[in-house]
Amino acid sequence: MIKISYKNADFGIFEKKKLRDLIKNKKSYYVDHIFVFNKYFEKLFKKFIIGNYHIIGSFMNNSQNNNFKNKKINYLYISKGFLSSNNFNWNNFLIEETKLLKNLSNYLFKKGEILTIAGKSQNYLEEKLFFENICGKNKIHFIKSSSNSFNIYRLLLQAKIVLSTDSTLQYENLSRDFKTCIFAIRSRYHFSRKFGWPARFKDTGRFWTNTYSFNEINRILSYVNKVKKKDLKNYLKKIQYYNDILFYDKENKKFKIVAKKIKLIE
Repeated sequence: MIKISYKNADFGIFEKKKLRDLIKNKKSYYVDHIFVFNKYFEKLFKKFIIGNYHIIGSFMNNSQNNNFKNKKINYLYISKGFLSSNNFNWNNFLIEETKLLKNLSNYLFKKGEILTIAGKSQNYLEEKLFFENICGKNKIHFIKSSSNSFNIYRLLLQAKIVLSTDSTLQYENLSRDFKTCIFAIRSRYHFSRKFGWPARFKDTGRFWTNTYSFNEINRILSYVNKVKKKDLKNYLKKIQYYNDILFYDKENKKFKIVAKKIKLIE
């Protein structure tokens, strides 16, 4: 089993009730090998799945390269799309995102910039109108979601700065030492939307925050715009990012070692 995306605990397998039921039936779940993002997800999965665990980072992300140098997008915002759950009111999440988007698009527009938005929903027009109604047509450029999951990684490589609320892509982008701004605004509704969960980090850092205020937007964007790649990498090392959240294993070397041992590949 290969874990391919970041999971939160407000819905899905890590949601409290679902996890409790899974733990009760732990003996029923076994796989030979489980490949996970980090030691904290390993700990969560071990509560209900028996198997041999391997920390490899993100398999999808490890398959990408860093060679694309045509940075034609200044600010790329990652849409989370529209989900529904019985465990929380998704409208609350959208309310928070609306406030962030208004402030973010206005802040950039005043500086002569527009916000490019990478769509996620299959309903292109609905999602496009959602962002246009919030920010204004003249303040954003919307890019339709692609059915090819690898295209979003190619899009990330074209961006000078990536912005997000909470997504797997934000962590993957950082693991390859690319500039990323994280606004963990949904964390006020659920603890698992905090930066770095299930690892524990402070509410704010040099490139992340849990609020949408103009002051915080200015603080984070000022840092990310000025920071050099080597200095960002040193900061990521300092906060134990690669160990506690996600590291980049180019060409999935760790996975291939295990795969060869079990004769999955030659």
